Amino acid sequence: MATLTIHRRLDARQSAVRAKILLAARQLIHEQGHESVGMELIATTAGVSRATMYRYFASKEHVVCQAALEWGHQVAARIPEAIAASEPIAAIDVAIEQVVHEAASDLPMVRATMASVLAEGPVADEFRLGVREMFQALLAGAVDGLPESLDLPMRLLGRVFFADLALLSVDDLTVEECIAELKAAAARLLT
Repeated sequence: MATLTIHRRLDARQSAVRAKILLAARQLIHEQGHESVGMELIATTAGVSRATMYRYFASKEHVVCQAALEWGHQVAARIPEAIAASEPIAAIDVAIEQVVHEAASDLPMVRATMASVLAEGPVADEFRLGVREMFQALLAGAVDGLPESLDLPMRLLGRVFFADLALLSVDDLTVEECIAELKAAAARLLT
């Protein structure tokens, strides 16, 4: 049985409804965790019908993946500002600190992101592709002159990054330990 994902162009009203659904999902994930949030609760919180939910998302997994990806893009969008406002230290270090601090402020969303990364099927495949693109864009903006030949080191850094964020999300790693490990990994892998 194939999982259906929904791809279509949205007009302004439809985009607003979709955004409202994702905002409700993010709020609920933050408050209750992704495990206890269902389509009906998201629909009620967003003020839409359950049928409307399915016009925009094929499943709860689809909503969670999209909410996590949107959250990641919002975190990544703040990185250039953090780099510009920082002391003259390595941009990758600033990016790591910014992402870890933002992740620490919303651990339920980090856990939802980890669940989305580990999920199977077309929705999860699309999510992982979106995360890879976002991570590469983030690194390209934080590491000067990043050569194309760093594909394997970047993939490894991404895996260390997600492993450390997963450990952070279950209180097995402190913010400071997470930052130190990621900075060390970046220094070794990207030089």
